[in-house]
Amino acid sequence: MIRDQKPMPPGKLAPWLDDGLTPQDWYALLNAAVFFWLDPERLERHRAAQRRPMVLLTFDAPRLAKAYADRAFVTPFNTGAAYRKPARRGLRTFVPVARWRTEGWACESPTRKPRHPPAELVIRADLPEALDYLIEAKPLPFSA
Repeated sequence: MIRDQKPMPPGKLAPWLDDGLTPQDWYALLNAAVFFWLDPERLERHRAAQRRPMVLLTFDAPRLAKAYADRAFVTPFNTGAAYRKPARRGLRTFVPVARWRTEGWACESPTRKPRHPPAELVIRADLPEALDYLIEAKPLPFSA
């Protein structure tokens, strides 16, 4: 389950949803997947906002995306936040990795630069063998 839905309360999220989705639909969509940060700077901003100790799990993302190719997607922004500068979001937000490699974001948003780096790797599957892709587990102290 998503551990923190405070950054996307229904009232702030609803105006930014496409495809006839409700906030509850969006929460269910996110709760059905596993998300990985791809950019260390984004990870640090998220970590600073959490204000609690964490464990950083580093995975072999290319290998993971290849193993789950039919269920691997990328997103252009943090799909779990809708407070500051929310982006329109809907089913097109989740772009198959293989498609993104050839088309960039052209298939998702004509306003985003085609090769803008993805924000998240999303695997729409349970990952019982996730430890097979784990590179490092590192405790992170509380960040004040």
